[in-house]
Amino acid sequence: MQSLLLACFCLLLVPSLSFSFGLSPKCSNLVPLKFVDITAPRSPRSPRQLALHTALHAVKYKLDGNEIRGPITPISNFLVTRMKDSLTTTMGGILLPDQSKTRPSEGIVLSAGPGRRHPHTGVLIPNVCKEGDSVLYGKFDGTKINYNDEDCNLIRDDDVIMIYEGASMTMTNCRPAKDYILVEYNKPSTETSTGIAIAAAATKDLEPCSGTVVKLGEGRTTSEGKVSPCVFGVGDEVKFRDYAGQEVNIEGKEFVAVRMAEVLSVL
Repeated sequence: MQSLLLACFCLLLVPSLSFSFGLSPKCSNLVPLKFVDITAPRSPRSPRQLALHTALHAVKYKLDGNEIRGPITPISNFLVTRMKDSLTTTMGGILLPDQSKTRPSEGIVLSAGPGRRHPHTGVLIPNVCKEGDSVLYGKFDGTKINYNDEDCNLIRDDDVIMIYEGASMTMTNCRPAKDYILVEYNKPSTETSTGIAIAAAATKDLEPCSGTVVKLGEGRTTSEGKVSPCVFGVGDEVKFRDYAGQEVNIEGKEFVAVRMAEVLSVL
């Protein structure tokens, strides 16, 4: 009781000082712990703290033309990708007019969510992509956004077909995503079984549905978080469903990326 009266007396005498009370471990009496001068000026920030504070408040983030409070943070297995520019010349160096360009389905991952949880088991299935990866995805996949005045896409990692590093995709720096496989087309025959030549115009619309496996993805993740093994390997001749997969051009050569579940048989 005497301690409490003394504290009140000090507060009346020194109004610019505030202090906190706490319970003593040996008794239930309130005892003063420390005095804090609330009128004293704050200690200056260190150069590092000042630079960080300035940087955080200097960066402005915008979504579809409107300022937002911070960078976009994808959840689940979503990715924020910045679209890559279309090529302006052909392989032979011929300049393409703007109206002939096709919006490429390639982008650079700006940020990635941690992954998604399986709806039945709750097991976390990690995201297959990370910040800085270059990815190839379906032409109409995802949601287009304008993020910081750049054309971007919000896609799922399930939409990703190929992952690679660098400015362009090569056979050495790319890999199929998840349960995709990369197949080199078997070209349609240009002559009949009796040796009669077939005109190129007659075969140009034929969709190849077989070829040689040249690259394998890691496989599909099961509900227990394990990767299901593939039943075929690189070098195998496979037959897949008609019109299945996505055409992929790598170093001027045509391939098709097909999901493992679309493969019907090994030839």
